[in-house]
Amino acid sequence: TPVDLWPRLRGPTATRETRMEVVAWIAVCIFHCKLEGGFVHDWVVANQTARPPISIPPKQWVTRTNKIPCIDKGCIPSDLDCQLLIDRYFDIEHFLDEMHKYEIQTEVFRENWRYILLFDEDYPTGPFTMDLIEPHIAATHDRIDFDVNNLYVMRGFCTDLGQRVNLSHQPFLIDLEQIVQKIKQKQFSILRPLDDIMKFRRDKMIARGWIQIGEEQNYIPPPKNKSKDKFVVTEVPKSS
Repeated sequence: TPVDLWPRLRGPTATRETRMEVVAWIAVCIFHCKLEGGFVHDWVVANQTARPPISIPPKQWVTRTNKIPCIDKGCIPSDLDCQLLIDRYFDIEHFLDEMHKYEIQTEVFRENWRYILLFDEDYPTGPFTMDLIEPHIAATHDRIDFDVNNLYVMRGFCTDLGQRVNLSHQPFLIDLEQIVQKIKQKQFSILRPLDDIMKFRRDKMIARGWIQIGEEQNYIPPPKNKSKDKFVVTEVPKSS
């Protein structure tokens, strides 16, 4: 409820991560977005945080490339990744009204396939960003790069984790609980061919202290009309 959100925004124990939680809660529970990506595995599962060197003030954690904001790679978790649903109309002005209600500084940037929102640029806990990915793009994202990026949180299942694709069948045999344990141990498997983009993503994970397990595999999703995959959830770890 709104009463529960305020202490996470302004209370004595409020942090950059608790403020990110509030924005994520609003996106998921009010606007029906699906939350996935680094925030899920870094914070929801692993409860991991990191900051740039203390010599770099929070105001300088944001850089802009072609006017698009980017958060310093020393920040963990770095951002929020959300998918907009195809059967739900998303009103960016309504979303901004919600941010204003909670006094969260927000700046909007638009590309043809996503909104990029910059939050808290001048707030002492430090800035963060969120990608809101358009449904027609999200619908094509059934290829995943790493098994640890296969998790998401959605409205109605906020105490559970879902899998974007079902990896429990041959040849992967990776269930959700295994993914959770690998995240806690900072291990990951690659599920796409190792092209230049995947090498960049892999090296970025390794630079952050993650360990690649096994050789690269190539997950190809089954045809939508023949897939028997089901929505699979597991409870969010108690330590999160």
